[in-house]
Amino acid sequence: MDSFNDNLKKYPKNKLVSFKDRNYSYSQGAFIADKIAKMLNDQGIGVQDSVAFLTERSEWYVFNILSILSVGAIYVPLDFNLPDERIEFILEDTGSKVLIVTDETYERAKNLSGKAIILNASDILKENIGEASHLNSICGNVACVLYTSGTTGTPKGINITRKSILNVCDWYVDKYGLNNGDVYGLFSSIGFDVASFNINVALYS
Repeated sequence: MDSFNDNLKKYPKNKLVSFKDRNYSYSQGAFIADKIAKMLNDQGIGVQDSVAFLTERSEWYVFNILSILSVGAIYVPLDFNLPDERIEFILEDTGSKVLIVTDETYERAKNLSGKAIILNASDILKENIGEASHLNSICGNVACVLYTSGTTGTPKGINITRKSILNVCDWYVDKYGLNNGDVYGLFSSIGFDVASFNINVALYS
């Protein structure tokens, strides 16, 4: 399997950016997520359609998840460390209609096979970032599809429902007394179930 550094050498234009000095308020995050959601609507994405994202490890994880869930679609997180063959398999297996990327991952995405429409969300940050008081949301049953490692055979996609994510978030917040003053660290791959729970617990609390 290609390592993270192998992928950087393979796609030199995809040098990942540092985001430690970038900060967004909740209202700005809602604004960006809403802009992505509108781009998805323009591509005909509807309830329970699969939408994948291949972005650098950054705030884009949060923006993508919020935007995809807000239109009632299913998010499919793709780890940049995965080899092209695995990413292509997941895109085809989920039938993802759109692949959200950024400037850092656009060139790599163009070289992938598949029918997914490539949507470069970085264009949003080239405009003035406004604020939104809320993010419209359409409900759907399945929230995301996460894949097993495939070490014992072909990777399998597991459907994670919105209800199960909400249940886990509620349990975490109640069990550990979490609130909006706490700081969260994301230590796992975006394609691992812990990442989805970490991000959603942070937002929930």
